[in-house]
Amino acid sequence: MPSLRSQVRKGHLLDLSDQGLEALPEELFELTDLKKLKLSKNRLTELPEAIGALTALEALVLDDNQLTALPDALGDLPKLQLLDLRHNKLQELPQGLNRAPALQKLLLSSNRFKEVPELFWHVGTLKDFDGVKGYARGNPKHDFQRFYADMHKANRTPDARARVFQIWTLGPRLGDCTLPQLFEALTIPNDKVRKNAAAAILKRTAAPLAEQPLAEGSTLAFLGNTRLKKTEVKETLTANGIGYASRLNDAVTHVVVGPNPTGWETIDAKPRVFLTEVQLSDELDRIADRFLLDEQPEVAEDRQNVAELLASPDEDNVAVGLELLKTGGVPEELFTELFLVSRCSASAKNRKAARDLLTLHGTPAVRKAASDRTKLWSSGHKGERKTTEALAHYKHMAPSIQWNRVALLLYEREKTGLQFVLLTNPSGHPDRQVALDLLTQGGHLDLRTLGGHYPDYNNTYAYYNEENFPIEATGMPLTSIDARGCRLGSLPPEIGRLTGLQVLDLRGNMLRRLPDEITALTSLQKLLLGDNTFTAVPPQLAKMPWLKELDFTGNRHPDGPRHRPHVHALGDEVRAALPDTAITDGYSGRQEDLERYYWNT
Repeated sequence: MPSLRSQVRKGHLLDLSDQGLEALPEELFELTDLKKLKLSKNRLTELPEAIGALTALEALVLDDNQLTALPDALGDLPKLQLLDLRHNKLQELPQGLNRAPALQKLLLSSNRFKEVPELFWHVGTLKDFDGVKGYARGNPKHDFQRFYADMHKANRTPDARARVFQIWTLGPRLGDCTLPQLFEALTIPNDKVRKNAAAAILKRTAAPLAEQPLAEGSTLAFLGNTRLKKTEVKETLTANGIGYASRLNDAVTHVVVGPNPTGWETIDAKPRVFLTEVQLSDELDRIADRFLLDEQPEVAEDRQNVAELLASPDEDNVAVGLELLKTGGVPEELFTELFLVSRCSASAKNRKAARDLLTLHGTPAVRKAASDRTKLWSSGHKGERKTTEALAHYKHMAPSIQWNRVALLLYEREKTGLQFVLLTNPSGHPDRQVALDLLTQGGHLDLRTLGGHYPDYNNTYAYYNEENFPIEATGMPLTSIDARGCRLGSLPPEIGRLTGLQVLDLRGNMLRRLPDEITALTSLQKLLLGDNTFTAVPPQLAKMPWLKELDFTGNRHPDGPRHRPHVHALGDEVRAALPDTAITDGYSGRQEDLERYYWNT
């Protein structure tokens, strides 16, 4: 075998890939001028500490080996910029690597890491990396890269960076963060960190604002930036016997939470009411009693009529409602209809008039929502999802507007918006029943508005939240339900109430099991369970011999090869119990697809 020195190529590169190496030759560590070393596709299980002798090394490629550990000596390579560790068996990185001064690119995909390596909180030189997604579902790589850059810009200690990471992911240790630590996180230039930290702070309020509102004897202080003018806030408060403190002190009872706070170091465990800028704005409006229409009883009695005019599909009626508001003032209850007119009216004149009224009479939060350019509704197969996202965006911005009503009115106008009502309100909310009634015709309930299309489970980078079946539907006189592609993770036991149900289409969901109560559906003739995540045949099927049609096609094994289809054969006992049932199982596609299907399984 020729010497390693003779194999070094121009540019100080040595390629020992695919050589079946189980250990590195001693001669290698004499090549102290080597800049690039490639050891891909070997059988290495470890590296010796002697690797630290290669002080000129700039790139070290170790992908497709069997490494379970690495030496601390990697941190002694002063010029190392690229470290490729893909497709190994690593569970952690050596602490010595935390002192790597020049590391810029780190590739870690297809290893066995269960948490973000400590290196990321110590090394601030990384510009590119893979294999790290925040270890929180739904945090893609580019979000973590942005978070990593923001952390090191903030110039925090490694421990503080690790703690803020828990806040960023809303991890299990979030409850262990102290109030000063959460307020410190509000100084980090990362929107998600600030949002999660603020949410955690607001949960630690001494009492809900509705139970302990701003009143005479209260004292308010700001901890964070705000768009409100503090001089105007102070004037309103002092005029009503409410104190205002420029900094935190023992007399403060209410604290406004915002980004980039100062003086947070003195925050203690004393019970205080924490509130947002939007909540403060609403409190100021309540205190000032600024809505003119509230002071005119004869006009206040006609609010419902004005609301109906604004919600009318006739633009002339909308114009009449707007004229009434121009002369009588705008109560807060009508912000909902005004906002809808400002976005959905077919008349540009009416849209402008509604925006002007919101700007003139609205709270700062409502004015901000009125000026926001996010499209309120969308159509097409992704229309419901985009509309829901837009409504959630505006609800966070201006919670005083009745967004459920906006969504219901949107459905009447544009046939979109009900997904927001069904997904953002708890079971039992009256608006959920209104939405289900709108989706029901002649005993048929079409729930596809929850999803709108089959989730792309085969997409490695796709992430889907599991949704719940609306329990309210189990009290309705239904004969068929279409719930295709609704991302349902389970069926409630209450499904057994639907004794008149004849067709239940659950294809393209995330179901793993069926409730025992489904056997009470003795009128059920067609049950479609294809494209779910069943890993075994549900035993309940053997107890439903009255079924006429059963579809079990294309179920997926969640713990098998990543998002690849897994064939299931219905058990003999199930087939024997369902002699009169037309059963579709396995894969139903073209021959070339069938070959590819079994090849990937």
